Amino acid sequence: MSDEPIKLAEGMMVSLKRLIAADNMTQRENARTETQLVIARAMMRAGKPL
Repeated sequence: MSDEPIKLAEGMMVSLKRLIAADNMTQRENARTETQLVIARAMMRAGKPL
């Protein structure tokens, strides 16, 4: 059994925590972009359309 789903979930949690903790607009925008990329990767791996 692959641990890939666990790594994806961990990556998503890290990205979301960064988004919540961002204290300025640049950090917030970077974290938002990173979160969107993690979600898109997870959806592609799951075979779901974006």
